[in-house]
Amino acid sequence: VPTEWNRQVFIDNGYQQPIHTIPLGIYDKFKQRYKREFTDEFRILHYNAGEPRKGWIPFVHAFFAEFKDQPSVQLVLKNSGIHQCNVNKLRSNLPPHLFERVEIHKSQMSIQELIDLARTCHLFVFPSLGEGYGLPPREMLATGLPTIITDGNSFSELPNCYHKIPTYKAKGCFSFYSRWAPISERLFLG
Repeated sequence: VPTEWNRQVFIDNGYQQPIHTIPLGIYDKFKQRYKREFTDEFRILHYNAGEPRKGWIPFVHAFFAEFKDQPSVQLVLKNSGIHQCNVNKLRSNLPPHLFERVEIHKSQMSIQELIDLARTCHLFVFPSLGEGYGLPPREMLATGLPTIITDGNSFSELPNCYHKIPTYKAKGCFSFYSRWAPISERLFLG
């Protein structure tokens, strides 16, 4: 299994065979750190397969609740397009002038295209409701993109690169210092 958290889930549910923890890897291309340019626009990225479990639907609503009067803050969503019905439902529930601030990428991207998309963003948010490993935050941390994720699950095992956010609004979240992103060969094998 990829994390100690996964191993403990199996043990807690009665699995009695030997279980070994071997972290998953990310492609070396993600380990190219880069400095982001700040312009008049601030872009927040979220990507996953488009599953509701990844927390992206409530995140979009939270984004507009927080930034509805700040048109310079943009939301970039990348998903596989498999869950397009959720995007359509979300679009129908939001005023059109707000949804114009959402940039949606639903086609398949190469790793380099994903990295290039990340380079246009200033923050990555991954509000998943549960993760056994959570590859997207690890990939974005490796590029140096500041990252916010939910607390618990396998994310609690990211070594010495996070601090708890003490504010009420962010209760239960981690904020990651990108300079401490876990990109050593020991943790991420290409």
